Amino acid sequence: MTVSNASVTVQVAAVAVGSQGAQNCKTLKNRNERARSEMPTENDPSTITHGTFTPPGGKSQTLWSRSKQLANCWKNNGFKAKGRIAFRGYQTGIKYKEINAGAKPKLSDIATPTNVNCDDNGNFSYRANKTKSNSNPDPAHTESRIIEELFAGAGGSLQGTLLMAIDWPTGKEGKKESACEHCERLICAAMKCGLNIVLCKKGEAEQQDPDKCEEDLSG
Repeated sequence: MTVSNASVTVQVAAVAVGSQGAQNCKTLKNRNERARSEMPTENDPSTITHGTFTPPGGKSQTLWSRSKQLANCWKNNGFKAKGRIAFRGYQTGIKYKEINAGAKPKLSDIATPTNVNCDDNGNFSYRANKTKSNSNPDPAHTESRIIEELFAGAGGSLQGTLLMAIDWPTGKEGKKESACEHCERLICAAMKCGLNIVLCKKGEAEQQDPDKCEEDLSG
């Protein structure tokens, strides 16, 4: 299903596309690699994402995040990675109900608080956490942390452009620079709430199309 009659119009601010976008993607990818080299050694490498947010007519700012054991990034005031680290950008009070492995969460099990809460967000919700087989909540993903950080205090809607370079080493082939299906829902919700989003893939800046998002993003 496609989005129709959305009341929030995406405002493109200094969209990073073309040769400029490729250069910006190269910079963000280099920052991902540098940040990873400064992290403690891990058996299961986490996702690292750097993003650049440009508000309409404003100055760009860099945000970055790590999906696993992010608190380690604060060691000695952080590493040399440039930009503001996104850690707890989503609303407090998210509670998860433990469910059995393989069980389909009920609507009451889903963690709903989000800063991306405009009227057009497609009823976006985070999935339930603390299943027997998966302890990694969507709000701990790098894309979630960055987007929620940007929307914090924005009243649910946000204009501007967010360019993100995702480094997901454990993702399937062809998906290592992409968001997981749950973060894709959040990206769609953020676009419905006014944020223009561009992802770096294969060295190019790929404009995300809100018209390709499903209308219902509740998961």
